[in-house]
Amino acid sequence: MVTLPALAGERIPPPLDITLPEGWRTVGYDVLVLNDVGAIRGVPVAVYQGNVTGGRGTIVVLWGFPNISDPFPDGGASGAPDLWSDGLRLLRLAVLEQGCNIGTGDQRSYRVGLLSAVGTQFSAVECPELEPTRGWFAGVQEGGLNFVFYAYAEGEPVVDPQRVDVFNAASQEMQAILDSVRFRVPEATPESTAMP
Repeated sequence: MVTLPALAGERIPPPLDITLPEGWRTVGYDVLVLNDVGAIRGVPVAVYQGNVTGGRGTIVVLWGFPNISDPFPDGGASGAPDLWSDGLRLLRLAVLEQGCNIGTGDQRSYRVGLLSAVGTQFSAVECPELEPTRGWFAGVQEGGLNFVFYAYAEGEPVVDPQRVDVFNAASQEMQAILDSVRFRVPEATPESTAMP
């Protein structure tokens, strides 16, 4: 895994290219400082927003975070990262407001750019301050670096379970943005993968 020096307040753009449609904008880049499984970690974040059918869409990208659930901690042959578990953890820890009633679906496949990704659908209601949201996340690893993309929309027609057509239209618009992603991650070297 590639490790990144991360300090709160740093404006680190993600190592990727993304094409935003007209009306969408880059909200900003930052580093979140999270109390994550007993350790304080800095996790870079990028946020993009714009209008979608039935409401407002948001794409949040977190990257450069460690996997916390390695099924082969002793360096087993298939120690693949569990980006689905990481995505669920970071959804609750960094993306959605504490105190929301969060529902998630089963693990499934998605795509980001040219890569296959793993993730699930989610919804959040009864949040203390935020509007109800509905969306999905997709986790990928490129060049030894972990990424999770959270795509969600807010707006009454989008989150209404009776208006699946509106949610599907908004989802297709956000998926088109995720399809445009092209990663610019250098290949990991032994020096870049060394654990601190």
